[in-house]
Amino acid sequence: MGRDDSNADQYRYPYEPTPYSVLERLANTGLIRKGNTLLDYGCGKGRVDFFLSYQTRCRSIGIEYDERIYRKAMENKETSL
Repeated sequence: MGRDDSNADQYRYPYEPTPYSVLERLANTGLIRKGNTLLDYGCGKGRVDFFLSYQTRCRSIGIEYDERIYRKAMENKETSL
């Protein structure tokens, strides 16, 4: 699913998924490695965390303020295991 701005306002950005091409480029830079911890504020549905932790073997922590999107991230976590 794409952009979701149903809870966006002047203080909260809309959910907008990061393209996989961007995540692949980041994973291939070598800046994130096993033993690193990725802290993702506004993690959305967890795509960045799941992808980068799988590709680089780093540990990732996602923080999301939108309860509805957070629940979707937890569902995605269960199906990704």
